[in-house]
Amino acid sequence: MDPTSSRQTPLGSLASDALAQLKAPMQETEGMRQAIARNVLQNQGFTEAEADVALTQLLSRGYLYEVNDRLYLTPG
Repeated sequence: MDPTSSRQTPLGSLASDALAQLKAPMQETEGMRQAIARNVLQNQGFTEAEADVALTQLLSRGYLYEVNDRLYLTPG
């Protein structure tokens, strides 16, 4: 079962695609600056505006969290 399927606030396709693109690089690092996350998404074909919207949704819906200007995947 996909761990994101049990979350109360589902993601739209843009944010879901962004999360899929960010999972591997975020798991390999000690967090990621938002600018780097935006660049990762843009390198995968997201426009700057799409990357911003996706990151905002991921943060506001609890899929990512931010500490000291670094983004992390929410456990679980």
